[in-house]
Amino acid sequence: MKKYIISALSLFIMSALLCSCASRENVAAVYSGTVKPSVDDIPIKFTPHTKDESEVSLPLESIPAVTDETETAAAEETAETAESADMPALETVESSEPEEPPEGLDTFYIDEYGAYKLTRVEREFANESVFVGDSICSGFSVYNTVYPENVLARGSLAAWSFFDYKFYVGDKEVDYPTALALTHPKYVFLSMGMNDINMFDEEEYCENYRAVIDSTLTSSDAEVYVCAISPIVAESMFTTNYRIDCFNVALKGYIEENYSERVHFLDFAKHLKDSDDSLKECFDGGDGIHLSPYAYYVALWEMNRSMIADGVK
Repeated sequence: MKKYIISALSLFIMSALLCSCASRENVAAVYSGTVKPSVDDIPIKFTPHTKDESEVSLPLESIPAVTDETETAAAEETAETAESADMPALETVESSEPEEPPEGLDTFYIDEYGAYKLTRVEREFANESVFVGDSICSGFSVYNTVYPENVLARGSLAAWSFFDYKFYVGDKEVDYPTALALTHPKYVFLSMGMNDINMFDEEEYCENYRAVIDSTLTSSDAEVYVCAISPIVAESMFTTNYRIDCFNVALKGYIEENYSERVHFLDFAKHLKDSDDSLKECFDGGDGIHLSPYAYYVALWEMNRSMIADGVK
């Protein structure tokens, strides 16, 4: 039951990010094939539960990283306490030890958590990064997987419409180059494409994305990671996973052909798939397209692994 509560609440939060809700006429047009849908036009199915809201706990992680100073102070305090009690001091827990699952993480997710745990030290790169993209990308901040100030994301954003949007940096709403100038990221993770996939073919998508990548390179000194489009559930009417895979293959090849340094293709989406190459149930945010909170921990794990493999971290 908790699984469905988390999924329903996740869906409710994500749907609040959408820039506009589709009217019944628009939804009918989407499914009749007379218009091409956007990810933010998908009709939302939300079934409220009857349990007390206080029983629901999302896997939030907003606790700042422990610094050397705080660890030293804690160790000294422990030693003093042990000495006064004539007891041996406990060993200080090293910050390199894997973190336990976030408090409140549903047992539905814990079975797979062990494969994707990161230490605090391994996750420090997120504080030097910005995550740029659409409503799926915004999940990084919605679920407090990373600090909100490190996320530049807008609902309905796409590669083709990217420069129509502005982003919030503090209390300022600025264009993309200005946002990068203000945040000074060491790493930039670009994540968009679900709102392009029903409007363009692979070649057009890659060309539209190139403008976003080039602007990132021009406006910052960051290493740039272009993320694969995430999978959807098998029964989704939005598009097919085969089409998503075709776009990802094209984007990977385009990056390898056109960029020799500072730009990398990153596929955390492969970890979210089941044996049929569809989105696993535990990573479904509730509408078959947006992602559940735990998917973002998997994304961070793959980001860390890829940066090490690429020699940039």
